[in-house]
Amino acid sequence: MAAAAQKVILKMAVGVARVTSFPRPIHGASLMTKFMPIFALATLIGCSDTKDDDTVSDSETTEETETGEEEEEEEEEEEETTDCTYNGFEADFVSAAYNEDGWNISAVSAGDEFTFLQIDHETDEAPETGVYSLAGSTTEDCDFCVYIGQCVDEECEEITGYFTTEGSLEIVSFDPVEGGTVEVKLTDVVMHEVSIEPFTNEDGEEDDEIELLEDGRTWCVDAEYSAQLEEEDDDDDDDGDWTDDNPGVGESLPDLTAPDQNGDDVTLSDLLGSMTVVLFNTHDWCPPCVVAAENSEALWWELQTMDDRYDVSFVQLLYQGADWETDEESPADQEDAAEWASRFDITHPVLHGEDVRRYFDESGSGGFPTFWIVDPLGMVRAFESGDGSVTTENVQEHFEVFLEENPDWVRDAHDDDTTTDDEADGDGSEDTSDGGT
Repeated sequence: MAAAAQKVILKMAVGVARVTSFPRPIHGASLMTKFMPIFALATLIGCSDTKDDDTVSDSETTEETETGEEEEEEEEEEEETTDCTYNGFEADFVSAAYNEDGWNISAVSAGDEFTFLQIDHETDEAPETGVYSLAGSTTEDCDFCVYIGQCVDEECEEITGYFTTEGSLEIVSFDPVEGGTVEVKLTDVVMHEVSIEPFTNEDGEEDDEIELLEDGRTWCVDAEYSAQLEEEDDDDDDDGDWTDDNPGVGESLPDLTAPDQNGDDVTLSDLLGSMTVVLFNTHDWCPPCVVAAENSEALWWELQTMDDRYDVSFVQLLYQGADWETDEESPADQEDAAEWASRFDITHPVLHGEDVRRYFDESGSGGFPTFWIVDPLGMVRAFESGDGSVTTENVQEHFEVFLEENPDWVRDAHDDDTTTDDEADGDGSEDTSDGGT
């Protein structure tokens, strides 16, 4: 698959860094297309057999001929109709991107099984409007490559692929500028399931071996999609990772004050003195984000009991709310944060609002779910992507490195300070009592 397409899939699917990019399957013309002439020939021979008896009347001959023609037409229609396992593809989110290698449009369905449909066109110029045939497309030879990827598990670590070999693509409109509108229409598109087997090639690079599953499922699509073009950074790494592999690492944590799920303002700089985990998250369209939310509270509690030499703070920044389907530009609000926290039994802060959205956009993170691990002095020690990428072990490792660099640092034990104050008050009371005695 083209590098440009891999980048888009990684950012879209996830913007999920752990999602395996869906490669181009190696596939020839469909079996139905290959065998259709044979089926048609057999039908014609069968129909001609009804005319061999010279003793039948003209009316009977005419009637049988008409019946044979009707049967032939019905059989041809049946042969031309593909038995579709899945029909249609309704998108919850559509995006389009371009760079010097070409353009693509991605449609995402965020149902129970996170699924995306991608149209990829490698070209050095804007395509002309019109209808383009997809018949006979293969991964070695497809002008417009159209495929579907469906997450097999919640974290989308494995994808089931479908590749188009039949149907047509119409480019209804294409305005080749930043923010320009792209409109496409798929008609009678048939995609066939493929197997995807990863391997390491002779150059030591990860690749995939693709095979058509002869008894695999099919996906038929008739749909229209439109989106505004966004320019991709041509300096992105070829592996499709974020614009910056480690955004923010080695720098001071940018400060932010925003309301949490209870409506109370939380300021990130107030968390100094503890190891801090910042989770960039978004809503249901991103299945790994839901998993990250489900696991976040348990992870926080586990981190707090890991090492008594340091405290751990955990804060989640919720980028979008429940209305993401109708308004993708709308930030999460108080109601969204409260519902999110209640749904996943979260007690750590869930920050929301326009400032949170702007903070993420300026962070360089580029996707969800992603994390910053921050040391007690406020330096970002690590950038991690994907649910499960932050563990007690790697937080501990970063603390040990921090302690080596700052050997005089001592945990600010607030509990001990409180106890000392109480004890001081107690001593004062005793002194007063003694003095009175």
